Amino acid sequence: MAIQLGCSTIVYREESLEVALAQIALHQFHSVDIGMIPSFCPHFNPLLASEGEKAKLGEQLKNMNLVVSTLNVCSGDLKKRDEEIKFIKSSLDLAKNLDTYAVTVQSSASVSPQDWLNVAKQLAKDFKELAGYAQSERQDLAIEMHKEAFIETPKQAMDFLDLVDRENIGVTFDPAHLVWAGIDPAKAIYQLTDLIKHVHIKDARGKDIHLSVGDGEVDFLSLFQALEQTNYTRGLTLEIEPLSSHLQDINNEVRKSTDYLNQITGA
Repeated sequence: MAIQLGCSTIVYREESLEVALAQIALHQFHSVDIGMIPSFCPHFNPLLASEGEKAKLGEQLKNMNLVVSTLNVCSGDLKKRDEEIKFIKSSLDLAKNLDTYAVTVQSSASVSPQDWLNVAKQLAKDFKELAGYAQSERQDLAIEMHKEAFIETPKQAMDFLDLVDRENIGVTFDPAHLVWAGIDPAKAIYQLTDLIKHVHIKDARGKDIHLSVGDGEVDFLSLFQALEQTNYTRGLTLEIEPLSSHLQDINNEVRKSTDYLNQITGA
């Protein structure tokens, strides 16, 4: 089973973007997902960057023989709604220039079950606007299903996307957060099918998401089979979050994860 595996700069979030891209290229990944989350992985800020800096980023990627699959942006902070919308639109502009296929965003903070539908109706208005903007930039908008966020489960994702009702909006699928939520990732794929716009590869054991791929509870072989059977054809992005900040340790975790994936897929 062949897989197209890229890597997120979030793996190297404590390093500069230049170092992160150099390490990803060193591991011979072909594609990259650039983390642009100011409070977590501030590798690039499209609102503050000049046109020259944006052009320089494109040249760096070209020189390293890397293509950008996606951008991973924003925090989902409802208290900064206007700022977040502006940041996402600016990210979509950059995504078009970098020839990505999607921009991943967060849904917002979690709310109580009794408030969920009312909040969803309000959020859906913003996401309809953003999906329209994304469509004008020839991009998909992908909301990450994330534990302790507004959208945690496949049902919440499907209910929310029904409210938004736009073809170019779906989800970024992260099996580690589903394990944390007590959900079988492979079964979730069969529920979501073509709503999946992008896939992160990360493992988990219970609430611990800081594992090498293969050390947790995710059945990756079943996961890949489910993706294949639901006709997912886009790439997969390694997004492990090692606890160590030492570059050598992180690279060891990356190698361990990719070796495991190559082993189970016969690559």
